[in-house]
Amino acid sequence: MKHDVDTLQFDKEYVPKYEGKWNVFFIKGRLMFSDQLSAAPFPSAIIVWGAASDLLTSLKEKLNAFHMAKD
Repeated sequence: MKHDVDTLQFDKEYVPKYEGKWNVFFIKGRLMFSDQLSAAPFPSAIIVWGAASDLLTSLKEKLNAFHMAKD
């Protein structure tokens, strides 16, 4: 599956300013909240700073997401 990060509404200049290791998991599709009738209007992401390798491995296995990392 092809992922085009440039088409996402995401400020890619914002995240790299943070020091240290970070990982971004771009969630496929839109989040749906239980008390709403429609899905979120924009893509969602989980951003993790300084996580242990076992946590990152678990997230990679369980999330249906495009992964981007800075070491």
